[in-house]
Amino acid sequence: VLEVTLRLIARGRVAFRDSWFVFDVILVVAGCLATWVLEPLQNSGTDFGFVTTLMVFRICRLLRLLRALRMIQQFRSIWRLVYGLLTSLNTMISTLGLVALFLYIFACLG
Repeated sequence: VLEVTLRLIARGRVAFRDSWFVFDVILVVAGCLATWVLEPLQNSGTDFGFVTTLMVFRICRLLRLLRALRMIQQFRSIWRLVYGLLTSLNTMISTLGLVALFLYIFACLG
């Protein structure tokens, strides 16, 4: 929250033209909402179906780390590795689905 506030003070309204800044603001707002509002409500026993969807934003924080790695030239080999993993993500998800399907079929057959 402090980082986003300082960046907004430093750059003013022009900061909202930067898509990475908007992405950071969305992540910070989602994180604050999940931490300060939804967790106390969940502890009270109220059921919210959209909470799991909101937790996906926590995974998106990794994209901020990837952006930082991309900016640093020293991590070129790490960035190649990350890029390779991201490009093979489709294949890995399909393979995971097939393995889950086979496990389900063999579990039903007993």
